[in-house]
Amino acid sequence: MDAVRTYINAEARKRFKTWKLATTEENFGSGSKVMSPGVFRSFLAELYSEVFIKEKQWCQDFEGYLTSIKVEIKAGSKTRLEYSHQPILIGQFYVGAGLLQFT
Repeated sequence: MDAVRTYINAEARKRFKTWKLATTEENFGSGSKVMSPGVFRSFLAELYSEVFIKEKQWCQDFEGYLTSIKVEIKAGSKTRLEYSHQPILIGQFYVGAGLLQFT
């Protein structure tokens, strides 16, 4: 989980360094650098699908993950975006148990 959190934070700092923060989902025009809860939700979904599932194979269940994402601007703040999510990690395969039956 720490690797997922660290990756998200590093990528967000890199991609959204000079962006503004808006509480609404208006169309600010092509090429505008305005962060909104919807934009960040899309960012999380993209990372989950492309990086955590396909590239690194750390996570699974994309549809389940989408339902867990909650993004909002902190009440009383114009600069803080808060999110919560529940990545569904893939476990390590160690043991295969089988039963062989003769009839």
